[in-house]
Amino acid sequence: RDYIPWLQAEIVRLTLEKNNLLLLLIGKQQQQQQQQRALASDRDKQVVNKLKQTLTLSINEVKIGELIIQICQQKGKLDHKFSALIETLEGEDIQIIGASCICVSEDRSCFRLHVQRWSAPYIY
Repeated sequence: RDYIPWLQAEIVRLTLEKNNLLLLLIGKQQQQQQQQRALASDRDKQVVNKLKQTLTLSINEVKIGELIIQICQQKGKLDHKFSALIETLEGEDIQIIGASCICVSEDRSCFRLHVQRWSAPYIY
């Protein structure tokens, strides 16, 4: 019977120790989760920044000798080169049927060119 109070005290001590260890473990897990979320957030921001800097190009053939070209890029990257591109195309026996620029977001622009070779026949 003398051992019962000792066992009860030992059970209480071990229970408290277990609870403290669980709290420590939970705290470490939460800290690791926060660090992982922060790292994931940083990676997401890096991916978004790379996507913003990425040039996208699509070319669609309307008919033989006639194309619609769309170039999207981060604002300011192509602005000054667009007119040079038009001049180069015109020098290559290519007629510019239409050209436009549109801001698709606050930091991204799309340039559209509708071009046709001068020598291509008009087919309607």
